[in-house]
Amino acid sequence: MALACAATGAQAATQDTSSPATASSSKQTGTTTTPGTGSQEQDLYNHSADTSHDVTHVTASPMNVLHESIGLSRMPQDAMHTPQNVNVVPQVLMQQQNVKSLDEALKNVPGITASVGEGEGGMAGDQFLIRGFAAQNDIYENGLRDFGVYTRDSFYYDHVSVIKGPSSEVFGNGTTGGAINIVTKTPHLGNSYQASFSGGSGSYYRGTLDVNYQLNSTTESVRSSVYN
Repeated sequence: MALACAATGAQAATQDTSSPATASSSKQTGTTTTPGTGSQEQDLYNHSADTSHDVTHVTASPMNVLHESIGLSRMPQDAMHTPQNVNVVPQVLMQQQNVKSLDEALKNVPGITASVGEGEGGMAGDQFLIRGFAAQNDIYENGLRDFGVYTRDSFYYDHVSVIKGPSSEVFGNGTTGGAINIVTKTPHLGNSYQASFSGGSGSYYRGTLDVNYQLNSTTESVRSSVYN
């Protein structure tokens, strides 16, 4: 009996002394890191996990017009930071749609309708309604009011901005539905040439030429756009 009790006590002591090591070893086998890599880890299921980060470069689309200038000195901020409902028709969209006039460009803007032949007193040319209000006196070109009643060709347009809503504080009395501002092309560094020609029935033909020429390394360029 004495020998049996001594053997049982020795075995229990052995188990008590070995249990902390077993517990510590079980804690250490949770996650192991491969030496020398720093970014490769293994989980409890021996699955390697890559903790490195990929670098992604984002390029803005030419259709993104949030940072386009409205072209008005009285509204110096871009379209995103102007407290108005602003629609911008970019040049790349007008090129893809083969836009030839201001009327065709404004078909991309909701809330604008052409009012030619709808009881406007026989006036021809570009006559628009913005949200149901006449806007024949609310057409601007580079911030200057354009009173001409004629059909405007889009051969020299860079983009067209439409500011909707009452804006008498900015544009003066009479701007009830909104205003239309045409921003023309400006010179840029480097030489560029662009020409286009289109024709149709009824002796219809149209040709445009856009030339930008840099004078020298220290002088701004000159640009000319013509159509026939």
